[in-house]
Amino acid sequence: MPDKSDKFPYESMPWRLEHPDPDTKDKKQKICFFSCEEDAQKYIARHKINKKTMKLETAVPVTKPSTKRPKRSKSVQY
Repeated sequence: MPDKSDKFPYESMPWRLEHPDPDTKDKKQKICFFSCEEDAQKYIARHKINKKTMKLETAVPVTKPSTKRPKRSKSVQY
């Protein structure tokens, strides 16, 4: 299994997309690197890449924003 430096050779591009190359008759994989997830999603939409055949990975951990409402602080009455 390749280590992280082999899969992500560019420090400024932590997103990696691997998908079948439509220009070749044999199913060679095309590898693209992106600086952010939004750019990768634009590329996927523009080239109409099948989500079942692609593999999108990142070198950095992704944290999703919380959907919970923050707790209200108790109001102090004087």
